[in-house]
Amino acid sequence: MEKNAWMIGFILIIVLLILILKWNAKIVGNFFLRGILGTICIYGINQLLSMNQLFSIIQCNALTFLTTGILGFPGVFLLYVIEILYFI
Repeated sequence: MEKNAWMIGFILIIVLLILILKWNAKIVGNFFLRGILGTICIYGINQLLSMNQLFSIIQCNALTFLTTGILGFPGVFLLYVIEILYFI
């Protein structure tokens, strides 16, 4: 009986570890996906602005990647709002 309890506890711990690792992998993957898409969005907006003879000081770098990775598309919006408010 005691051996069965240890076996069930061990299996439950393994299942919990697998679930935690999958959850963390999903979070990391989601972060990189948002960061890449946000950087592509910033690059596209900068290209559109340059076609209209406007320039943007927002560059594609590690800080903008982290901002868009954490916040997603609202992070892109936030970066451009900060830029607009900086020039007002």
